[in-house]
Amino acid sequence: MSIYSIRSRFTVSFYSNILRGGFTFVAGVLIARSLGPEDFGSYSFLLATFLSLVQLLDMGTSSAFYTFLSQKPRGLVFVASYVGWQACQFILVAVLIALVFPDAWIASIWLGHSKSWVLLAFIATFLHQSAWQTVIQIGESMRLTRKVQHMNIIIAAFHLLLVGLLWKTNVISIEFIFGLVIFEYVFAIAISCKIIPVPRLEGEVFAIKKLFNEYRQYCVPLAVLAGLSFVYNFYDRWLLQYFSGSKEQAFLSIGIQFSTVCMIATVSVSRIFWKEISEAMENKDHERVYYIYRTVSRLLFLFGIMLSGFLIPWSDEIVLFMLGAPYSQGSLILAVIFFYAVYQSQGQIAGTMMLATKKTRAQLMLRCVIMAVNFPASYLVLAPHDGFIPGWDLGGLGISIKMVLVAILWSNIAIWWISREFNWGFEFAYQVVGLGGAVFLGWIAHELVMGIESLTLFGMLLKGGISFVLYSFLFGVFIWYQPWIAGMNREDIKRGILNARKFLL
Repeated sequence: MSIYSIRSRFTVSFYSNILRGGFTFVAGVLIARSLGPEDFGSYSFLLATFLSLVQLLDMGTSSAFYTFLSQKPRGLVFVASYVGWQACQFILVAVLIALVFPDAWIASIWLGHSKSWVLLAFIATFLHQSAWQTVIQIGESMRLTRKVQHMNIIIAAFHLLLVGLLWKTNVISIEFIFGLVIFEYVFAIAISCKIIPVPRLEGEVFAIKKLFNEYRQYCVPLAVLAGLSFVYNFYDRWLLQYFSGSKEQAFLSIGIQFSTVCMIATVSVSRIFWKEISEAMENKDHERVYYIYRTVSRLLFLFGIMLSGFLIPWSDEIVLFMLGAPYSQGSLILAVIFFYAVYQSQGQIAGTMMLATKKTRAQLMLRCVIMAVNFPASYLVLAPHDGFIPGWDLGGLGISIKMVLVAILWSNIAIWWISREFNWGFEFAYQVVGLGGAVFLGWIAHELVMGIESLTLFGMLLKGGISFVLYSFLFGVFIWYQPWIAGMNREDIKRGILNARKFLL
């Protein structure tokens, strides 16, 4: 498969994620404004905890499923066996919540939220984060990126339309939102069965022992990691809700939602990257593995610092303009989370590299190191001053700072390990110079625009646009004189500019 095919699929994925991300972002802002910090915090808490639970139930099998699909063609029997496994997960948890767990247990685990909210949150999260992701994996493994992304756009647009109608009629509630998500993904999954048919391969049989051994070999480290990750993610959100309440939960969730803008490129390329690395490793094409990994990781870093560097100085204005005064206390959290997005992107690509090359045991060991740091750090930043073990009582700001530090630690440990495993050089200086330079230039552009008195009559959107044009020029000059930050030289930049001109013209 040529590099041009990868670029073509990435282009489709990128513009699709911009559209889908835009629709999802606007819908999220409408939901946050309508619910207010308290209810939006409860909504975000339920989503975050069930996302952790879905990852626990998965036990790494979704990663194995996509890696196996990417290596060579698989048929209907292979796919049906995995879908059956997912159905068992869903039925087990739904029965436990609806019929087995008493209301007192539900209220204790989810800090006072009703059983109906908890059940709806689980169904919505499972359909979105597990069942629908399987559809995406099947499509991407067949290199049907265009179809997959167009379906994602339609779902996001439909969701925005329905949320907008609820907002207009002033009937938005947590139950309605979860109900919408459930309806949307049940309908989308049913339609996708026609759009992305899975072929029945000639001679394919259900060899359960062989299939089980394939999954077992890949998933044993990831199953342990899934358990630890569940505790890691659930623990952070539960502690924040318990010690700081729904408002702080809302401020953190808003920060994470807004920071997804900086993750658009990573989300767009992640599965394409996984597919190509898996196939190259299967073919023992190590030169191609290095080229794809270095190119993707550096360009994603460049994209992340470019957006974060611009957005960080505008955090106050973004929160006030988009969400209003009730969320104004969350602007500093938003600024910190923009830093987190840069390293989350790097860590995600490094983690995907390990999964695609079947280095699951190494990922488990490295993640254990990170989690050993995370648990005491989360308690320390959230616990009150007068607690049994005193903490710093920093709320959402504390947990966001902790997230940034842990993300920096994880991404660099993972990058170092990959560099050592494949005998590549480990580099760190580009991160400090690149991110520091981007933020510095962002502040210059922000202060220049806000300091020009003649612009005081213009709206905030126009000021932001002028600032972005100025920042883009400064950032372009910065990269021209320091191209090593992007893993390029000036000749590479010139070729990139020429290719962009040909594409646009």
